[in-house]
Amino acid sequence: KRILTVLKRFYGHFRELGIVAANPAANVVLNEEPTNNSLSTNDFISDKESTRLFRSVFSSVGLSENQQRCRIYLTERNLAILTLFLHYGPTLTELVSIRMRDVYFERNNIVISSVSSLSRTIELRETDMKLLFSYYRKIPQAVRPHRHSNDPLFVAFDFQRNTYRWDYSNDTPKALTEIAVQKMIRQEIQRAGLREGISAQHLRRTCILKMLERGEPNEKVQTMAGLKSKLSLKTYIHFLQQKSPGHPGE
Repeated sequence: KRILTVLKRFYGHFRELGIVAANPAANVVLNEEPTNNSLSTNDFISDKESTRLFRSVFSSVGLSENQQRCRIYLTERNLAILTLFLHYGPTLTELVSIRMRDVYFERNNIVISSVSSLSRTIELRETDMKLLFSYYRKIPQAVRPHRHSNDPLFVAFDFQRNTYRWDYSNDTPKALTEIAVQKMIRQEIQRAGLREGISAQHLRRTCILKMLERGEPNEKVQTMAGLKSKLSLKTYIHFLQQKSPGHPGE
């Protein structure tokens, strides 16, 4: 993962210089699903940790003066991202790839188009969609993504100018990158005083595990998470059976 991150930055730099037309590392997707029965409690985020994390997003603890001035734009954006990971389980790549044409505010659903897993439509709770819409409406109109367009849903932020960024080469709002989302999560985890290492993958795993704990059918969980194979789900079922020996896992 670290090597891939370096390669994306490397080719991204050459793309900005005009040496290459595209970033060949941008579409490389690593398998984020565990391949063996080695899941442990530390691979998930607990209810107590998630509560602390969501509360911390609203606080100003650990923020510089400049960050506090920008917080009016970022609180709901960050909260919406964390909510999507924890409640609906997209991968990091899937989340940053969501375009405005995939978002249907009026129908409370989002289309997840994926290369590494199954494409699907996820239905959001009304409160979660309202949060997402509130973030969207707070983006200044001049740089706000256009509805039903190829503009990104999640937009990068410029702390120096205290506004969202614009991609002049494509004449669109600048998409939030995987690296930026990972950095945001690390910062929010640190501000919440939680253990180091919690990532988007922890939130996605927790979403999958919660669905199984609620007794959702395996097929529904597999579809929601976009898992191509039942084998990926078996790892979670095995962990759940160890955690709760009476759980059938079917």
